[in-house]
Amino acid sequence: MHFSLYSIIAFAVSSLAGGHVFYFVDVLRHSLAEDLYICLLIYPAVFIVSLRFIPSEPEIPLKEERVGLTRISIINGTSNILIQASDIIFITASSPYY
Repeated sequence: MHFSLYSIIAFAVSSLAGGHVFYFVDVLRHSLAEDLYICLLIYPAVFIVSLRFIPSEPEIPLKEERVGLTRISIINGTSNILIQASDIIFITASSPYY
Protein backbone atom coordinates (compact mmCIF):
# COMPACT_ATOMS: atom_id res chain seq x y z
CA MET A 1 0.00 0.00 0.00
CA HIS A 2 2.80 2.41 0.89
CA PHE A 3 4.61 1.66 -2.35
CA SER A 4 1.56 2.40 -4.49
CA LEU A 5 0.78 5.55 -2.50
CA TYR A 6 4.34 6.75 -2.93
CA SER A 7 4.14 6.03 -6.67
CA ILE A 8 0.88 7.99 -7.01
CA ILE A 9 2.31 10.97 -5.12
CA ALA A 10 5.53 10.94 -7.18
CA PHE A 11 3.52 10.80 -10.41
CA ALA A 12 1.13 13.59 -9.33
CA VAL A 13 3.84 15.96 -8.13
CA SER A 14 6.06 15.40 -11.17
CA SER A 15 3.08 15.90 -13.51
CA LEU A 16 2.10 19.16 -11.84
CA ALA A 17 5.67 20.46 -11.69
CA GLY A 18 6.28 19.93 -15.40
CA GLY A 19 9.46 18.73 -17.00
CA HIS A 20 10.27 15.08 -16.44
CA VAL A 21 7.30 12.91 -15.40
CA PHE A 22 7.89 9.96 -13.09
CA TYR A 23 5.37 7.42 -14.32
CA PHE A 24 3.44 5.36 -11.77
CA VAL A 25 4.55 1.94 -13.06
CA ASP A 26 8.22 2.96 -13.26
CA VAL A 27 8.26 4.34 -9.70
CA LEU A 28 6.39 1.30 -8.39
CA ARG A 29 8.77 -1.11 -10.13
CA HIS A 30 11.80 0.76 -8.78
CA SER A 31 10.38 0.88 -5.23
CA LEU A 32 9.62 -2.83 -5.23
CA ALA A 33 13.03 -3.70 -6.64
CA GLU A 34 14.99 -1.54 -4.21
CA ASP A 35 12.92 -1.57 -1.00
CA LEU A 36 11.06 -4.88 -0.96
CA TYR A 37 13.11 -6.08 2.01
CA ILE A 38 11.56 -3.26 4.06
CA CYS A 39 8.12 -4.59 3.29
CA LEU A 40 9.13 -8.18 4.13
CA LEU A 41 11.19 -7.50 7.27
CA ILE A 42 10.22 -4.24 8.92
CA TYR A 43 6.41 -4.25 8.59
CA PRO A 44 5.86 -7.72 10.13
CA ALA A 45 8.30 -6.86 12.94
CA VAL A 46 6.42 -3.65 13.72
CA PHE A 47 3.14 -5.59 13.73
CA ILE A 48 4.47 -8.26 16.11
CA VAL A 49 5.96 -5.69 18.48
CA SER A 50 2.76 -3.65 18.47
CA LEU A 51 0.74 -6.73 19.46
CA ARG A 52 2.84 -7.03 22.58
CA PHE A 53 2.12 -3.50 23.74
CA ILE A 54 -1.60 -3.39 22.99
CA PRO A 55 -3.36 -3.97 26.32
CA SER A 56 -5.90 -6.74 26.27
CA GLU A 57 -9.27 -5.87 27.70
CA PRO A 58 -10.24 -8.06 30.62
CA GLU A 59 -13.46 -9.94 30.24
CA ILE A 60 -16.15 -8.46 32.42
CA PRO A 61 -18.32 -11.16 33.95
CA LEU A 62 -21.99 -10.65 33.39
CA LYS A 63 -24.04 -10.25 36.51
CA GLU A 64 -26.99 -12.52 36.51
CA GLU A 65 -29.78 -10.97 38.45
CA ARG A 66 -32.52 -13.41 39.05
CA VAL A 67 -35.81 -11.70 39.10
CA GLY A 68 -38.40 -14.11 40.28
CA LEU A 69 -42.10 -14.07 39.69
CA THR A 70 -43.67 -11.68 42.16
CA ARG A 71 -47.32 -11.46 41.11
CA ILE A 72 -49.67 -13.63 39.07
CA SER A 73 -52.78 -12.53 37.24
CA ILE A 74 -55.69 -14.97 37.55
CA ILE A 75 -58.48 -14.54 35.04
CA ASN A 76 -61.79 -16.24 35.75
CA GLY A 77 -64.39 -15.27 33.18
CA THR A 78 -64.56 -11.49 33.28
CA SER A 79 -62.85 -11.02 36.64
CA ASN A 80 -59.10 -10.50 36.89
CA ILE A 81 -57.36 -11.05 40.25
CA LEU A 82 -53.73 -10.10 40.89
CA ILE A 83 -52.11 -12.05 43.76
CA GLN A 84 -48.59 -12.35 45.20
CA ALA A 85 -46.67 -15.46 44.11
CA SER A 86 -45.58 -16.11 47.68
CA ASP A 87 -49.25 -16.55 48.68
CA ILE A 88 -49.76 -19.54 46.32
CA ILE A 89 -49.83 -22.94 47.98
CA PHE A 90 -51.01 -25.10 45.06
CA ILE A 91 -52.49 -24.66 41.57
CA THR A 92 -55.38 -26.54 39.99
CA ALA A 93 -56.92 -26.03 36.57
CA SER A 94 -60.47 -26.32 35.32
CA SER A 95 -61.44 -28.58 32.44
CA PRO A 96 -60.33 -29.01 29.63
CA TYR A 97 -56.81 -28.37 30.98
CA TYR A 98 -56.31 -31.27 33.40
